[in-house]
Amino acid sequence: MAGAAYNVKAIIGFIASLLAVFVPVFGIVLAIIGIVLCRIAQKEIVLSAEEGAALAKAGSILGIIALVLQLFFLIVGVAAFLAV
Repeated sequence: MAGAAYNVKAIIGFIASLLAVFVPVFGIVLAIIGIVLCRIAQKEIVLSAEEGAALAKAGSILGIIALVLQLFFLIVGVAAFLAV
C-alpha cells in the first residue's frame, strides 16, 4: 500500500518561501504567499491523513526569515538611496 500523499499547499508554500529568499523585491509577496499557504497546509494536515507537516513548518519558518530579510534589504536600499 502506498503512503499518504503530500499536501500540495505545503509543497507550493515551501517553494514560494524558498524563492522569496532569492528574488529581490517581489520576494516580499512570495514570502507572504508562502507563509499563508504553509499555515493553511498545517491546519489541513492536522485534519487529514496527508503528509507534509515538516515541509509546511519549514516553509513557514523560511517564509518568515525571507520576509524579514527582504524588508531589511528594502529599508537599507531606500535609506542608501535617500542618503545620496
